[in-house]
Parts: sequence; C-alpha cells; structure tokens
Amino acid sequence: MNKFVKAFSFVISLGLISPPAVAFASGGYAYTVVTWSGTECIPIRSAAYNSSNVVEQHEVCEFDQQIGFGRDVRSGNLYGADPLMGNADWVDCVVTIDGIEQVHSFASRGDGRDVNCLRTAA
Repeated sequence: MNKFVKAFSFVISLGLISPPAVAFASGGYAYTVVTWSGTECIPIRSAAYNSSNVVEQHEVCEFDQQIGFGRDVRSGNLYGADPLMGNADWVDCVVTIDGIEQVHSFASRGDGRDVNCLRTAA
C-alpha cells in the first residue's frame, strides 16, 4: 500500500472527510431510515410515491422520531431522503441497498452540515 493510500485511509477513518457517494445500478431495493430529536415533526424531501423522478416535500410527524421506507432502485430514479433540520436538535439518515449500508448522513443544529441521503441510481 503506497503512502498516499495509507494517509487517505487514515484521514477517512478520523472522519475528516467522507468518501464520495456511490450511485448504484438498477435492480436493488433501497431502504431509508430517517431519525431525529427535539421535535415530533420534520420536513423530508424524497421521491414522489407514484413517480421516482419527482421530488416531493412532506411534513413527517412520528412520536418515536423515526421513519423508514423502501423502494426498488431503477436506473435514473431517485431513492433515499433529504431531511431538513427544521426544529430538530439533530437529524440522521441511512440508506441501505439490499441490506448493505450505502449512504449515511448526520448533522446537529448549527453545525453547518447538510443532511442529505437523496440519490439518483446509475
């Protein structure tokens, strides 16, 4: 392993940078979980239920502050979610494809990060 690869791997393991998001080919099943704290409701953008190429925004209210949903992944279609902080203290989203974690994003209120797990399949 060369010095650059070792240094890059070390920086990633420290969480200083994130590896690039990977677009996945069609044919799998994407399951998205969004979790938050500090409020019962948050706005979430995701692919429309009846059209995987259109983004819709909904106010999602859950007593346990977590929602999960899935869809088949087909080339060119959207999957995952883009939750908005709103009044939450923190927001987290995770997308698995066929049970393997592919996207994970987290932010706390005021930290300057954007939580976004919305992707387009390759």
